[in-house]
Amino acid sequence: MKTRFFAKIFFGYIFLIVFLLTLYILLTINNSKKQQISLIYEKIKNAVDIVGTVAESFTDTQGKFHKLLQEIDKKTGVRITIIAFSGEVLLDSESEPSSMENQSESPEFKRALEYGYAKAIRWGSIPETQVFYYAKKSSRFIVRGSCPIENLSFIGTSRLNQFYRIFLILFLPGLLFSVFLSYFVYSPVREILRISEKIKSGNDIIKPIVMRKDEIGKIIENIAEIGNKSQQIKKTEETIKDKFINFIKVVDFPVAIIKVDGDIQNCNDFFRQIVEIEKETGYWWEKIKNFELSRLIKETIDKKEPAEKELKLKEKIFVCKTIPFFENDEIFVLMFDITTAKSLDKKRKEFLTAISHELKTPLTAIKGYIETLKEETTDPEKQKYIDIIFHNTERMSRILQDIITLSKLENPEIEVEMLPVDLEKIAKNVFSLYEKRALKKGLFISLRSQNIPLIKGDEFKLEQMLINLVDNAIKYTEKGKIEITLEYRQDIKSIRIEIADTGIGIGKEHLPYIFEKFYVADKSRSRNTGGTGLGLAIVKDIVLLHNGRIEVESTPGFGTRFIVYLPA
Repeated sequence: MKTRFFAKIFFGYIFLIVFLLTLYILLTINNSKKQQISLIYEKIKNAVDIVGTVAESFTDTQGKFHKLLQEIDKKTGVRITIIAFSGEVLLDSESEPSSMENQSESPEFKRALEYGYAKAIRWGSIPETQVFYYAKKSSRFIVRGSCPIENLSFIGTSRLNQFYRIFLILFLPGLLFSVFLSYFVYSPVREILRISEKIKSGNDIIKPIVMRKDEIGKIIENIAEIGNKSQQIKKTEETIKDKFINFIKVVDFPVAIIKVDGDIQNCNDFFRQIVEIEKETGYWWEKIKNFELSRLIKETIDKKEPAEKELKLKEKIFVCKTIPFFENDEIFVLMFDITTAKSLDKKRKEFLTAISHELKTPLTAIKGYIETLKEETTDPEKQKYIDIIFHNTERMSRILQDIITLSKLENPEIEVEMLPVDLEKIAKNVFSLYEKRALKKGLFISLRSQNIPLIKGDEFKLEQMLINLVDNAIKYTEKGKIEITLEYRQDIKSIRIEIADTGIGIGKEHLPYIFEKFYVADKSRSRNTGGTGLGLAIVKDIVLLHNGRIEVESTPGFGTRFIVYLPA
């Protein structure tokens, strides 16, 4: 790692230095080439300018003027050619004009004729020779100068040696600078690597070795600090985990920590005894023989959310809770023994059912005698007391009937036959039953439903649920309206039933408890209306019996909204 990374930085800088030096030399050569070409053209141009100036005053083109051209050629090395506008060669410093071709198609001639002057470079007749041309237009003809350059080279040996020396002189400091710069860059990287290795291994981090005051030094300090805090958190987590494992061993209820990949990481003796784990090795689905518990754990892993279920193990009843901790790929399994509570609850229900049935007969008899007295008594004073007795007898009868209903709903041994039910029809029946009562009280009542599919359920119990909710809405609403709404929610495959009123509402502090048995939010009003405190408990049990859920929203003084969701 060290060699590779340092080498990458070092050779990267070397490559950069070589590249920059090479680029400098190439640019210098290119600049030298341009200067050489410029000098060649300047030499030709000077010769052409002299000839052009002299040519204007010469009339003897075959005598002294021709000698002048030859003399300029000899001194400057520039061949001079005088060309008529027709392209015919009139004079040439090196050849007989008659032996030369018409120049009207040569590029420098054509451009000079059009623009006044022109430059051109062409390969000569001698191999590896280039000829530089410069042509200028005068009032009478075109004066062209040419200069052949053999083995065109713009850098001499001495200049090339100079470039080599410059390259070496600059390269050696560059090499040393690359070593220094590579170490300068690699040093903090090496320190970061050292700190990260310590974080990985879990060792304590010492003070950073690279002491720099710039941003990189600050980054190293921050990483070291983060590493130290990470180690502290890790140690704290390990301490907490150790304490939790010790806690698991001493608690008097079954607890286990199960890895998602299959291993039971930790469990206490209670869990081993209840679940009957025989072997120590293997996956949890091999060790746990109880099908319901295995399915609950699997459900938690699949859905990645807590789950809860009542399980019967070894003639005991447990509430089993599974809590996922996917950060550690673990699931906590907690089991609480509710056998005694269940037994007491069962006895309570049996007692209530028994006493309700025992009280029902004498209450029916009392009610019958009171009704007889009510019919036969004419004294208003006596009638008043009889009415009070009759009212309370009616209330006791309703309470007993509600207790019997709740006992039936909560009895797991009683199986409910689920048949196709038309909720829309049930809602219309309930609406018809309460429409006159609502109108008599001055309330507007409405029913809205459309295309509600049949569901599996108990028709009588679902009707009782709606009756209780609508009855409550009318009881606790003095003015305004009652709205019954049925809606099929295709997105969640359920039917939404809403009963909304504009009544007195329920205080926020009461909302968590309104579905509890015998809980009454407004006791004085409940006594006046004959409420038993069991109606909403019955509603909730009916909803749960149909695998649904119920919600409530309420604002005191503005009304209440009960929302029931039943699977479609």
